[in-house]
Amino acid sequence: MRPSLAALVLPALLALLAACAAPALPPGAQDRSDAGDYSRRPTGRLTFTFGGRTLDDAFAPTEEPFVFGVELSQVRPDAAVGYEVGFTFGQDSQGGAPLSGGGFGDLELLQSEFHAGLRTEIGDGPVHPYLGAGATWITNDTRVRTGGLEARESDGDLGAYAHAGLLLDLSRTVHVTLDGRAIFGTEYTVDGSSFDSDYAQVTLGVGFNF
Repeated sequence: MRPSLAALVLPALLALLAACAAPALPPGAQDRSDAGDYSRRPTGRLTFTFGGRTLDDAFAPTEEPFVFGVELSQVRPDAAVGYEVGFTFGQDSQGGAPLSGGGFGDLELLQSEFHAGLRTEIGDGPVHPYLGAGATWITNDTRVRTGGLEARESDGDLGAYAHAGLLLDLSRTVHVTLDGRAIFGTEYTVDGSSFDSDYAQVTLGVGFNF
């Protein structure tokens, strides 16, 4: 059974809040170990993400794919804005779903997405709010299986994305994230009908700093 968004997000949110609420060390007693020295902010990050998104009702009953992806980002300490690029894959399926032409079948939605844009991070300590926006290319692949036969439709489109979140440095080399994301201006055409494939998404992430 696919986990709910609340079950995915709540543990990370609690960890972030606990880290934010942790008392600071008194002056002169700062931890100088590799795990606690944030005086040099990392310039690059590689983050692996997982979570879920909500699509237009036209994708029902496969309108809530589970997603996972990877993102590379870099914001140099002497620059206000950096860059980010990434790839995301989404999947949802429903067995025994009623079909528009009558009968029942197994439905599956596969999504692949590549994005590239600008990014900014705020803060010099372990917690960094961040913003990112840019262009994205999303491909939707829908499949219907019934009676031993399979019908497939695939279409891709260019759109725009924006996301915001919190990043927590657990050490100089490891971080976790909580991210909210949306894309806009995309269109999916199937059987001569067009509708948008825009979505809202929430993911958790874990990654490495360099």
